[in-house]
Amino acid sequence: MEPEGRRPTIDSERLEDLEGPWLRLFQEAGAPPFAHPAWVRAWLDTLGDPATAVFLAVRRGDDLIGVAPLALGPTAATPVGDPDVFDYSP
Repeated sequence: MEPEGRRPTIDSERLEDLEGPWLRLFQEAGAPPFAHPAWVRAWLDTLGDPATAVFLAVRRGDDLIGVAPLALGPTAATPVGDPDVFDYSP
């Protein structure tokens, strides 16, 4: 069980507000290129629909520990990207 005050929180945040902390998290984690905030922005701008994007930020205190970029559809939220070309599983 998480100590009081250390339980992660999840909130929807704007990409513009997340880019700096997300880039730091990306670099610290050694994540694959498809998890880079610039890749997500480029994908949305060229192949996706930025108007349907939602970014869930997972934080522990002030520290960003995860980001889930989602595209909102009529009946579900799905990960941003092409479902046939996902390449960012651990």
